[in-house]
Parts: sequence; structure tokens; C-alpha cells
Amino acid sequence: MSYALKSDAENLGEYVGQHVRLSGFLVEGFPVEPGEAGYLSVTRVHVAYHPE
Repeated sequence: MSYALKSDAENLGEYVGQHVRLSGFLVEGFPVEPGEAGYLSVTRVHVAYHPE
């Protein structure tokens, strides 16, 4: 399943292209239509893998 992400606690752009683990919660009311992405409010990002 796909998720749209937002965060007031983390700058998600800093993690583009990295393997990360996210902590957060699903925002109620999404997806609006079946098959659309869910909406996740991210509270913390954990780097899961550092490519060498």
C-alpha cells in the first residue's frame, strides 16, 4: 500500500533516497476513495540502512 507523508516534527526531504523506518500515525479520513494512498503523519524517522 502507498502512503502520502507529512510531518511537523521531521524534515522528510533530508531522507529522500535513504532506507528509513517511520514512526507515526494514520490520519483519519484517508484514503478518501478505495485504492488511493493512505495519509501518514510522521513523528520520527529512523535511518535503517547506510549504503556504502
